[in-house]
Amino acid sequence: MKDPIQEQLIVARRNQILDAAAKVFAEKGFHPATIRDVAREASIADGTIYNYFKNKSALLLGILERMRESVMQTQISRQRSRWMFAVLCGSICTTP
Repeated sequence: MKDPIQEQLIVARRNQILDAAAKVFAEKGFHPATIRDVAREASIADGTIYNYFKNKSALLLGILERMRESVMQTQISRQRSRWMFAVLCGSICTTP
């Protein structure tokens, strides 16, 4: 089992790489972009990326997964807000 601080560092580095990849892919396009371009944008050595991602396609999948998680969190937040609003309205309507 990993140390919680080490786990946070891994997540932070992974996000740093994904942020850099998203920027590079947006600027150059997926196919012309290279791992070296992503590494330079992230200010890390080329090989470091391979400690976190198997290849360039895995980077793209990581970006898409983050986007999916963000959308899911937004939907969950909306559902909770609607539920809380309904509970509040129900409480107001039933309170004498």
